[in-house]
Amino acid sequence: MKRIRLARFRYYLTGIIVLIILCSTGACKSNDKTKTETISICTEERMKLIVEDVMKYFNDTRETPVDFQVTYIPENENERAGVCKRLRTELMTGKGADIYVLSEYQRNGGLFSVDEDTLLLPDANKTLYSGVFKDISEYTAGDENFQKCFAPVMEAGATEGKQYILPFSFDTDMLRSAENGNSGSVSMEDCKQPLPDLLKDGKLKDIYPDSFMLDVRSWIGNSFDYQKGQIYFSKEDIAYVLEYTAANHDLYDSDFVPEYDIVSGRYENLHSLDSYFDDLQATEYEYLPMVTLDGRPAARILSYGAVGRTCKNPELAYDFLRIFWQDEFVSRDGLSVPHEDFTAYYHNATVLNLGGIPVREDLWEKWYLMKSGTSEPIETVVKNAQNFLNALEQTVTARFLCTVDNLGTEINNMFMKDGHVDLDRDGVEEDIELAADMLYNNTRYIVME
Repeated sequence: MKRIRLARFRYYLTGIIVLIILCSTGACKSNDKTKTETISICTEERMKLIVEDVMKYFNDTRETPVDFQVTYIPENENERAGVCKRLRTELMTGKGADIYVLSEYQRNGGLFSVDEDTLLLPDANKTLYSGVFKDISEYTAGDENFQKCFAPVMEAGATEGKQYILPFSFDTDMLRSAENGNSGSVSMEDCKQPLPDLLKDGKLKDIYPDSFMLDVRSWIGNSFDYQKGQIYFSKEDIAYVLEYTAANHDLYDSDFVPEYDIVSGRYENLHSLDSYFDDLQATEYEYLPMVTLDGRPAARILSYGAVGRTCKNPELAYDFLRIFWQDEFVSRDGLSVPHEDFTAYYHNATVLNLGGIPVREDLWEKWYLMKSGTSEPIETVVKNAQNFLNALEQTVTARFLCTVDNLGTEINNMFMKDGHVDLDRDGVEEDIELAADMLYNNTRYIVME
């Protein structure tokens, strides 16, 4: 009997041990399912509401939410420089964030210089080659949404066939003319020629000359290559454009309405400007790509994202960044984000709030019509959208904003007085020579540095 009881005891004991092991294993599996992944993000304070919406949207699609740790670059100018210096150091030493979501809003105004100490990445074109961001080509290669993005813009974030930076939105300048006033002095093909050649041939006689002085950045284009250490314009090219402006600026009186305006793509049909909206509804416009120094219509990238090189879960980080390409992000209502206080509200997560033209090429028309302020745009707006998109498709190259753009702003300021171009003064010829020398030599130094 004792042997039987002892055998039963051993049997029960073995069963209990097995049960404990199974329970322990189950508990471990259960803990794995509930384990929270932590991802750090670095972004601008002005993008806080957008990023918060994207984080909510992202977690709403997952069984296990991600714990986002966000560092915001402050808007306050007195604080920015110190914060940016610290964050740059962390990035360069491999201690940076997992995800970067950045905007060039500060220096895309065109009229004001920006202290580069207050920018996290003064020149993302150079950062591209520094190795601080993760190569995410393995994820972009199989992503249908990435393949739908505008190739010339996306290529600006890649080098040697590897994708390191992911553009979200961009801007490009256009030549715009009223349909009923278009004399056809310049064509789409003309815009693919270098700007000095077009001026010499008299092709741009219907553009108000001061336009070339008001925004030098609009015609610098992407006329330099960091990787090759080359610039594709001469000092004489710059001087000729500025001399053209000086020689012809007084040919028009104050009532002159130029045949072609130089307009910024991201501001076209901006829904918050009622007067501009009314004008766009009433007038049919033709658009041409902005002419540039090297004859390549170019875009400037306004917002972008990247994955830090030390990120432990780059696939998860990429999944987060690709939300900025989604149709929902372009739509007027924004991402469908649950909100504890409102059943419905205007979502911040839209390209309209991010700023610029979306990189998803198949969503351009939707974006343009959405900015018209109505779900049923009139025929004129539809035609304007078609004309705008035809010109936009001519863009062949893109880059991130950089120090060269600041140089363009400095040149602009040299010839400004009381908010207007001032060329009726002594010494303007010497100033033009100085401006051409400054832009050429400094650009060469920046590119070769």
